[in-house]
Amino acid sequence: MHCPGCNMPIDEEGAFCGHCGEQLESKRPYSPMHTRVAPVAQKIGQVGPVVQWQHITLDEVPVPQNFVPLVAKSPFSMHVGSKTPPPMSNKPNTPVPVPPLVRSMPVSGHSLEPVNGTGRNMVFLSIVLTILIVGILAGALTLVQHKSIPGGDTGNPLLSGAKGSASFSDGQGQPNSSLSISVDGLRPLTDGSRYVAWMVNEETEHASLLGTLKQEDASYSLNFQHSGASVLSMGNKLEITQEGAQTTLPTGPVMLSGRLPMESLVHIKHLLISFPDAPGKIGLLVGLRGQAQQLYDQTHQLNGVKDQYKTRCIAQSIINLIEGNHSTRVHPLNPVCATKHVASVDDGYGLLGNDNNGYIANVAMHASLAATQPDTTETIRASAQRVIDASDNFKGWLSTIDQDAQTLQDNPTGTDRAQDMIGLSERIINGIDLDHNGHIESIKGEAGMNNAYQDGQAMAKITLLPSA
Repeated sequence: MHCPGCNMPIDEEGAFCGHCGEQLESKRPYSPMHTRVAPVAQKIGQVGPVVQWQHITLDEVPVPQNFVPLVAKSPFSMHVGSKTPPPMSNKPNTPVPVPPLVRSMPVSGHSLEPVNGTGRNMVFLSIVLTILIVGILAGALTLVQHKSIPGGDTGNPLLSGAKGSASFSDGQGQPNSSLSISVDGLRPLTDGSRYVAWMVNEETEHASLLGTLKQEDASYSLNFQHSGASVLSMGNKLEITQEGAQTTLPTGPVMLSGRLPMESLVHIKHLLISFPDAPGKIGLLVGLRGQAQQLYDQTHQLNGVKDQYKTRCIAQSIINLIEGNHSTRVHPLNPVCATKHVASVDDGYGLLGNDNNGYIANVAMHASLAATQPDTTETIRASAQRVIDASDNFKGWLSTIDQDAQTLQDNPTGTDRAQDMIGLSERIINGIDLDHNGHIESIKGEAGMNNAYQDGQAMAKITLLPSA
């Protein structure tokens, strides 16, 4: 059979020509299975020339901007793969109803209903991520807490707030030969072990036993005396360990520790232990304190002296103490001075020195150097500043005494000058309470030698903290 419109072979049972779309005369009733779908135009509901069914795809159907697919009650809700087309009119050129559209083809065997689970998926993922983050943070916090306390368990003898300090002082006539340790927050030991203190020299890798800490109420303490030498010369690090009954070297866990910074320590030792250019390589602060005490003694010899020759001897001795060997006004004492019980007591370095190169200038300089090293601490900086402030006080007071001593040489009967020198020498040792608050503070105008020496020792104070 051929189409009357295009004369092409056609199916005898067909209703339309498959080539040109011409409607055919047929005695068979209309069957939806043999219909052909018209193409969808730019707007839904409009059709153009009829084309073959297999040329139409969902992707070719335009979607209005305000279109919302609803399929719940649609008569066209069908499964993919169904061969049942929507009902069509028998009339020629009748527009073909277009089913509701979706953005993507559903999986075979499922309805064409839109999927709205994206929001729920995002909420679910957010909850999962939040739980993971909280778990990670909790684990990290646990690790930090365990690391801050040795052993990381509740049975460790250290409490979380355990801390202590160690400070140096003079003992048995030796400068800085005493070390005092005080620790709070240590839990008492019940297994027969003990807390032991060690001074460690990290340069020579040597540990020196200081002793066992003794419990006093809620604290532990130890006072160590080093015969004939400074404890500070033994090392730079202090450790508190838990040891058994007998030990000569540290083997137990380190409970607390603290160290002095190595670069700053060089200059702290110049102040408290030894300085190469000082007489006998004495520490600068130690030498300053010793010569200041000699000045105090010399000025007090002037009290009530009527012998003019003795007065001149004392005045010369004071000039020698203050100015040092490089000054043109410094001379050895006349041998007659010995018969007047006046002896030479200066070491030649000079409290002021010549052109400010004596003890005071060098004390201030090395305090500054200790405070400005890369590894310095706040304790060192604060203590060094107080030492420098005291040094400035000494300069003014010593300059006045030096001028009074020169005046006494010319006029040995000037008793008023003698009393001024006595008062200033006392101020150099003890300081003066200018603001009358009952305390001599380590500040400009007040601090004396006692303040400066204690502040110098405070530069070497060691803070003890739990070991990581």
